Amino acid sequence: MDNYFNQLENCIVYIDDILLYSRTEEDHIRLLEKFIHIITHSGISLSKKKAEIMKNQIEFLGIQIDKNGIKMQNHIVQKIINSEEPDRYKKEITIIFRIGKPGQGIYT
Repeated sequence: MDNYFNQLENCIVYIDDILLYSRTEEDHIRLLEKFIHIITHSGISLSKKKAEIMKNQIEFLGIQIDKNGIKMQNHIVQKIINSEEPDRYKKEITIIFRIGKPGQGIYT
């Protein structure tokens, strides 16, 4: 699916999740028009359940994104805090995996 949207700026595709982002409402409307053109001509179907349009805060791949930046969702933070105390090596790998996985490829 990435091939369809690689010409769009401000578009992140991760498997079947797509994030469109813009600084202004006008820019976002223009981006949505381009996006709709692509999905209409490519035959891609979207999930109404997963669709969120014109939001100021979203959850994407286990992280919360808003105008103030990016942070992990609270339930993921709680999993890390409440995790058992395994041996040191296993704990470090587990924490690295939990922290690294949700935000891979998304930078501010």
